[in-house]
Amino acid sequence: MEAHYQYINDLVTKSQNGDTNALSDIAEFYSPLISASIQRCILREPRLLRFKEDVEAEVFLILKKLVENYDPNLSYFSYYISTRLDYAIINQCRQTILGLKSNSRFCEEVSFSDISEDLDIVNHDDPFGKIHVAQAIQGAIDKLNPRQKEAIEAYFFDNLTQQEAAKKLGITQASFCKRLQRGLNSMRELLSEDFI
Repeated sequence: MEAHYQYINDLVTKSQNGDTNALSDIAEFYSPLISASIQRCILREPRLLRFKEDVEAEVFLILKKLVENYDPNLSYFSYYISTRLDYAIINQCRQTILGLKSNSRFCEEVSFSDISEDLDIVNHDDPFGKIHVAQAIQGAIDKLNPRQKEAIEAYFFDNLTQQEAAKKLGITQASFCKRLQRGLNSMRELLSEDFI
């Protein structure tokens, strides 16, 4: 039993030193615990099944953070993780459920005109100014990463609500909001480069 604990602690130390394979081995070792915790959440709230992959991805990030914050001088990692991981998974499931139950929008309502006003890029004296802005916006969208681009297009061009867009993309509304906000922030940066 002692060897088992030491093996996991060694993997954690390797992971803390940047070994990505060690982190994958830790995730694989704890995958039955992770799956069981997520399954318990799904049994309580069946709608979570549609977002299982999102929850699993978030849990992997939580596991990564737990590994980074672990101090081997305090205890064996197996003791440390058992008191934290299940709680973190339940918390993540609760956040996802809150997103499912909420009818309110997660993100502040925005439009492309808000971006152009924020950056003060519309020249009202120039009759071609709006065309130039429209071209610049399309150019900025084309430079976004594919996930941000699909979020922007679903929300602005398909005229879907954030909830509808999230459903179409198969992600939670909270995840959609993050993508949309990151996409808009990237667009602001790209447009500020074009217009400054």
